[in-house]
Amino acid sequence: MTWLWLENESYAGKAPRKLRAACHDGSAFVTIRCGCNYESHIHESELARVSAFEGDVTRCRNCRDILQFNANELQGFFADLRRRGWIA
Repeated sequence: MTWLWLENESYAGKAPRKLRAACHDGSAFVTIRCGCNYESHIHESELARVSAFEGDVTRCRNCRDILQFNANELQGFFADLRRRGWIA
């Protein structure tokens, strides 16, 4: 299944400031859009159970297709958010 990483429109073009994730487990997350246009997110805490050599697999909550993510790519997105000043 096809998916896209999304830039959160609420923060685009704004100066970075530290944010605290307030949903689920409180860890930082990235937003994704499935090929069916359903938007969801993946928490950084989910990476703790995934080795660097495997991927994270989840199902779209809307269409139920399998979405697979490269663990290194996910870690890169969180590292970029830290570099840009959005998460501690």
